[in-house]
Amino acid sequence: KILFYLSYLAILVAFARQPKTFARLLVYSILGYMAYFVFNTGVHENHLFLVCCLGWMLVFFEADQLTRCINLSIAANANLFLFYGVFGQRPNPVIAGVDITLFFALANICLFAGLLLDTLKRDGADLWFFRIAPRQTTTA
Repeated sequence: KILFYLSYLAILVAFARQPKTFARLLVYSILGYMAYFVFNTGVHENHLFLVCCLGWMLVFFEADQLTRCINLSIAANANLFLFYGVFGQRPNPVIAGVDITLFFALANICLFAGLLLDTLKRDGADLWFFRIAPRQTTTA
């Protein structure tokens, strides 16, 4: 739970130091919820539904976020399928002695890390212990 609290606090502080827009609120809400999903204990697979809703709302405001939204939707549906199957009966997750839920957990962590790094590079971050300058946008 410590990792969840630290990541959530860092995301909250990064958002608080940014100019406020509704699209940015959606992006940081997705990041905060992904931190909850990835790092907190006792989180259920269907909790990713809210992330999908927030992602599709974000696409209406920033069309370039479509890839992010599709990735979140695939992750949510893959998690549901892995744990509930097609008809509500869980398929056997152990293949060749390896539980494939470990791979999905790793994929979700990588998805969260990628979204976090992309957002911090795009918006910049000025936390107490490090700074990231915002990505320069070029207009032609």
